[in-house]
Amino acid sequence: MLSSHPLVRETKEATDIIIDSLLYQSQVGKRNGHWPPRAIYRNTGNYISAAIAKYTNIKDIKLKAFSFSSKQWLQLSDLFSSFRVTFVAIDKSLYALGYSTTNIGANTFPYISSVLKLTNGVWSEKYISLTLPPEHFVLAVDAFVYILVPSSQEVRQLKPVTGGFIRKTDFPYRGTIYHVTNHEQFILVFYKFNNQDKVAVSYFDTSQNTWKRLVIFNAPDPKGMISFKDSNITYLMQTNGNLWMVESVESQSLDIKFKYWAKLWSCDWTLHGVVIFRDELYIYRVRSEALKQDVQKQCSLSGIFNQIVYMESEDTVPSTFIPVTLSRQCLQKL
Repeated sequence: MLSSHPLVRETKEATDIIIDSLLYQSQVGKRNGHWPPRAIYRNTGNYISAAIAKYTNIKDIKLKAFSFSSKQWLQLSDLFSSFRVTFVAIDKSLYALGYSTTNIGANTFPYISSVLKLTNGVWSEKYISLTLPPEHFVLAVDAFVYILVPSSQEVRQLKPVTGGFIRKTDFPYRGTIYHVTNHEQFILVFYKFNNQDKVAVSYFDTSQNTWKRLVIFNAPDPKGMISFKDSNITYLMQTNGNLWMVESVESQSLDIKFKYWAKLWSCDWTLHGVVIFRDELYIYRVRSEALKQDVQKQCSLSGIFNQIVYMESEDTVPSTFIPVTLSRQCLQKL
């Protein structure tokens, strides 16, 4: 009804916003925390666009969320755990996977591998039976969570809504895995093989359940690299400031390629995560005096990001900074 209104139909900008919103709504159950550039939740609405971060605590995991609309940090419920926990967002749901434990409601759980979901500000156990080793990679593709386990060379698929958990495929190659991300329907696995300087990437097509051949990623030292996305593009960022773009290729012999885009700084420091909000890039990183003195630091990127915001974390250990849509009931001011 709104799209057919004369005020909308006769204004291109309004029409584009409506189309973005309709496309976003049609992807219910498949969204992984990213928002259309011009279709953002209202400040007075029930949901906000945020980024989740964790910070170290001896007894439990402290969580906070940065609201992009209000530009402030908000508090989430603590997650009681003494082991590694990985977070993943699908649609308006935030899940925690890993060795989690203790004090959910009136019950106390032993150390077990589990899946928890944040609902109305409270973490609840999903009672999904799975076992995860300490080292694993987790990412969301459509409505599924994929868990990649280097020790057993396997890829597992979890559907949090139903609890379905299967072994989907095995890795086609053996080597040190530095990073895992997804681009469209592909899961990209970044390898570093012995006695080789270059990084090789194999990718798994989730729509066809097949692995594609190795592609060379001409970037040295992928350790510490992170990835982030907007609606259509996947970016890769290295700790030395190099920014890459993953592109789809319309060819029978090759599906993706990597394009070097820019250098945002010249020093080297630890990254926690990066999130795009509209035309702004938010980089969450370890506190570094070297960056303040870096004359090559970019505060914008012409044609892509009108502003680059560098956010400092007190945590020196690997943290989290991922996009998620949260209800206001989950949040409170710090």
